[in-house]
Amino acid sequence: MAKALQAMLERFGLKHRVLTVNADNASANNTQTKMLAHLNNSFQSVNHARCYNHTLQLSAKALLKPFSTSTAGSDPDSEGKVTDDAELLLILDDDLDLGADSVSKVDDVDDSIDELQELNNLDRQRILNEMVAVKTTIAKVSTFFFHHH
Repeated sequence: MAKALQAMLERFGLKHRVLTVNADNASANNTQTKMLAHLNNSFQSVNHARCYNHTLQLSAKALLKPFSTSTAGSDPDSEGKVTDDAELLLILDDDLDLGADSVSKVDDVDDSIDELQELNNLDRQRILNEMVAVKTTIAKVSTFFFHHH
C-alpha cells in the first residue's frame, strides 16, 4: 500500500507536499505508515492520523457490548429470534414509521416488564457485572464533558 501511495504521489507531483495520512486503526496501516515515511516524500510517521469515525465506531461498540443480552447460540428456544444488526435496524425503522401514537401504545405494553427479572440468575448477574464497567465509563465521560465545557 505504501508503494502504491508513493507511486500516486509521484504521478501527481505531490511527493513533497504530504503533511499527513489518515487511515483506519488496522495494524497493517502501522506498517504502511512506517514504510511510507522511509520513501522519498515529505511524510513523517509522527503525522499519521487515525480515522476518527473508525475510532468512534470501535469505542461505541466496546461501550455497548455489555448491554448485549443475546444468548442466541446457547438457547434452544432462540430459534427465529433476531440476531443480525441489519435486521434490528429494519425493525427499528419500521417502528419509527408507525407514528408517535402507535409507538407509544406499543411501548406501554412493555412498561410493566422487568427484563432483568425475566432472565435466569446466572445471566442476570453476568449482565449486572458487565454493566458496572459501562456505568463507570459513562460517569467518567460525563464528568470529563461537564468539567471541560
